Amino acid sequence: MPEPNFADQQHLNKFKKMIFALFSTEQRQIAKYYGVGYQFYLMHEDGTQLQQLTEWIEAGKLQPLIDRTYPFAKIKEDLTYSKAGHTVGKVNIVIPPIH
Repeated sequence: MPEPNFADQQHLNKFKKMIFALFSTEQRQIAKYYGVGYQFYLMHEDGTQLQQLTEWIEAGKLQPLIDRTYPFAKIKEDLTYSKAGHTVGKVNIVIPPIH
């Protein structure tokens, strides 16, 4: 959910900023509880933001939240788990290399 700073960055009006503040309250409170920041990040196709995310991950400033990892052979289990709506973070599928 976008947060108030996102509205400022996108030069949106005060009403949208207020809506973003209201709907992102829970995410921002959870982040504050854990002593981390919360920022909505809208990706563009040019790759510069992806490079920035890579740099943050490599520097330890950003840690992706991975719930579970499944081998490709168990993709049905992955989809069942994901559709159940109990994921916390991303569910990854490991695709074996092609020889």
